[in-house]
Amino acid sequence: YQVIQDARQAVAESKAGLYNYVFDASGRPGSVGLCGGSVDVFIDPQVERFIEPANLALQALERGERLALATLFSGARELQNSDQFYALYWPDGRKFNWGEMNGLDQRVQAEAQAALAERQSRFISLEQVPALHTPPLNLHIDVLDPDPTLLILGAGHVAQPLAAIGHMLGFRVCVVDDRPEWANRQRFQSAAEVAVIDYEPIHDILAPIPIPMNP
Repeated sequence: YQVIQDARQAVAESKAGLYNYVFDASGRPGSVGLCGGSVDVFIDPQVERFIEPANLALQALERGERLALATLFSGARELQNSDQFYALYWPDGRKFNWGEMNGLDQRVQAEAQAALAERQSRFISLEQVPALHTPPLNLHIDVLDPDPTLLILGAGHVAQPLAAIGHMLGFRVCVVDDRPEWANRQRFQSAAEVAVIDYEPIHDILAPIPIPMNP
C-alpha cells in the first residue's frame, strides 16, 4: 500500500528515488508491517527509459542467456537528469549501456562481471568517477538467470503430470512429440513450448528440436 502511494507521488513529481520500508513488530511510527527487517524499493516513474533494456533482457532470458542489469538509483546530477539509468552486461562481454561516460562504464562492467561470476546480485557505491562531481554513484546490479528448462521428450500420459510439476517448480517446460494429437496446447496448457517434430522409428531418428537450450 505504501509503495503504491509513493509511486503515485513519484509520478506526480516525475522524480525517481530509492525508498526504504521498515517492518517493525513494535509498531513504531512509519512501520509498514510486523515481519521484521526492511526492504528498499527503487521507484522510477519515467517508464519509457526502461523499455529498451527491459525488452533486450527479456529476449536474452528467452534465449536462455544469463545477464546483469545495472540500475543507477542515486548519484551524479549529470546522470540523474538523463535517460541513462539502466545498463545490461553479458558474461561474454556484450553490453547495452550508457556509453563510456568518463570511465563509469568500465568500472560498472567490472562489477557486473564479478556479480555474474558469483551469481550474486549486489549494491555498489563508486567514488571519484572522473568528471562526475557528485560522489558517490550508487547502483544495484541484479543478476538475471533464465528459468531452467525441463525438456520432456514424448507427450504421453506420464508427461502431463510431469509438466505440471515442472511448471510449479519454476521450470520452463518444453514438450516434444511427433504426434499432434498428443503434443498440443489442450493437453499441456502450462508448458512454455509444445513442439511437434518428425520421428523416424525404423532408425530411431528424431528431427532437430526447435527449442533454444543452453548447455
